[in-house]
Amino acid sequence: MQQISCDLGRPAGGGVVSTDIASAVRGLRQLYPNIELWFALKVGPGLLDGSRAIFQRGSDSLDGFVIAKRTLHERKICTLWVDPSKRRQGLASDLMAEASEWLGTRFPLITVGEERLSELGKLFEYHSFVCTGAIEGIYRRHRKEFIFNGWL
Repeated sequence: MQQISCDLGRPAGGGVVSTDIASAVRGLRQLYPNIELWFALKVGPGLLDGSRAIFQRGSDSLDGFVIAKRTLHERKICTLWVDPSKRRQGLASDLMAEASEWLGTRFPLITVGEERLSELGKLFEYHSFVCTGAIEGIYRRHRKEFIFNGWL
């Protein structure tokens, strides 16, 4: 597992990130329309000040990554992505475990859109994550984001 220090070309605050992660983040626009802006304004500076970390897997190409946030009041897995061809091989679980160790909790806050809930349900169940609520419209109109292990 490799922890890297910056992404998406040159996020606000400086730093450089792999083009593979930048491409994967851009690919999440359908689920999270403002993800590139969030990355530039929040993740980039957070990587520099130590409140965020990116954990990734893959040597020749990107197999998966997690973006995690660790502050005084929040321990959160912000983004979990695994290449579709690498899914169901334990990679997401390994990435979540690595991020959870950095976060200092076995039960980090994490949210998931309604379209991905069935896909990630078994993974969350395996880690004993508890659904604590849902918010409609937080990222997209008329779509629910389910919250696990805490509150937004």
